[in-house]
Amino acid sequence: MYAYSLAAAHVELPHQMVRTLMMSDTGNQREGWSLIDDLPAKKMCELGLNIRSTDRSLPGVMHYCQRYMIGKHFFGKRRLPKDFLTCEKPLLFEPPPDVGEKFNYKIPPPPHKPPGEKKPLNEMQQRREAFAICVITRTLNDAATFWKQHACEEGKANLNKILDLWSVEEMHTSTGR
Repeated sequence: MYAYSLAAAHVELPHQMVRTLMMSDTGNQREGWSLIDDLPAKKMCELGLNIRSTDRSLPGVMHYCQRYMIGKHFFGKRRLPKDFLTCEKPLLFEPPPDVGEKFNYKIPPPPHKPPGEKKPLNEMQQRREAFAICVITRTLNDAATFWKQHACEEGKANLNKILDLWSVEEMHTSTGR
């Protein structure tokens, strides 16, 4: 990136700032969230679960680097089991379509102290967290389903949507520990 920056500056290459390319941090005002912020909370999960069939302009990237939660619905990349892409592992539990309307709080998963603490979400956070949870869940389930249909022996793929990341206790890091 450094070499590119120097070369671009040297030849005076013009650039255009694109602030709607991706979504990641639900509290960030400089990402693509503005493309969905006008939707009511009750529509967020519906859009997230049907992301491929919308005519709406959306960012091209959902960056899975944050922890997303609404109610007890949770996604954190370090809680996704390493064996998620196996024939035996179930798919992720899908939130209800009205999750964005149903919960105006989040309950961080264990080992958060105090256990069960409800942390309030403002309306913007409520909509964005619901959208992120629903998009990520659907995308991972679609990818795992495709993999299982092509890699697993017939009748051996676990396609049950019951894996709840809020309850997964084993966490891992990028170093494999």
